[in-house]
Amino acid sequence: MVTIRTREGLCIQKKGLDYQGLKTLVEKLEGLC
Repeated sequence: MVTIRTREGLCIQKKGLDYQGLKTLVEKLEGLC
């Protein structure tokens, strides 16, 4: 389980996330900020 908490207080939880999926998720989050 990967839990990501952003500065806006948004909390994202993902199960079974591999490195590539995590990298993609972080890139999407950076686009939102």
